[in-house]
Amino acid sequence: MRSRIRSPDQCSGQARGAQLARELKPGPTVEMSGRSLRCAYRLPMIAVHAPRLDIDECRTPEEAEFIAALHAKAEAANWYGLAWLREDRIIVTVDLCDNVRSLVVRTLRVDYGGAQVLAGIDETGQLATDLTPLSPGVVVHHGPPSELAHKAALWLEREMERPIERQEWDCGHVRWVCGETGEVLVGNASRGAVGPPDSVETL
Repeated sequence: MRSRIRSPDQCSGQARGAQLARELKPGPTVEMSGRSLRCAYRLPMIAVHAPRLDIDECRTPEEAEFIAALHAKAEAANWYGLAWLREDRIIVTVDLCDNVRSLVVRTLRVDYGGAQVLAGIDETGQLATDLTPLSPGVVVHHGPPSELAHKAALWLEREMERPIERQEWDCGHVRWVCGETGEVLVGNASRGAVGPPDSVETL
C-alpha cells in the first residue's frame, strides 16, 4: 500500500506546478505611493534537515520544530510528502497515486500556521484553494508545534491507510473510489448507467 505514496523524485509537472509558490519567501516591505513593495533580500532562514518533506529551511523556530517533528514521524512510518512555504503558513501535502496509471488520486494536505494545524483533502490537487475550519472534512487542532506535528501525522497516516479501488468497465469507463465509503475520488462513471464494474483492483 505504501507504494501509492509518491516520493519527491517521482513528482510530475502537475504536482510541481505550484513549486514557485513554495520558493517565495517573505521579506520586509516598504510603502511607496500607496503600494506595498517587497524588498529584494530575504529575512534570515533557519536550516532544517527534512528530506522526506523536501524542505531545508524555515522562517521561525516554531516552523522548524513542527517540520522536524513531522519529518521524524515520516521517517518512522516510511512516507514522503512535500512542504510548501507560504507567507502565513507551511503546507505539507502527500499525494496518493495509482502508479500503474501515473495518476494522483488524492492529495492529503496539512496547513500549519503557528498556533494551529488544519488537515483535510486538497480539492484541486494544486493548492488552488484554502483549507478553512468550515471546509468539509477538515479537522483543526491547537497546541505547541511538536504536538501539532504528532496530530498531523496521525491524520495523514490514517488517510494513507484508507483503501482506494480502481473500478473499470469493459466499455472503457474507469473511476477511483474510496473502498470504505464508495466516494468517487476521480472519474465519473455512473454505476447505474453501466452496471457493476467488470474489474476492481485495490491500490
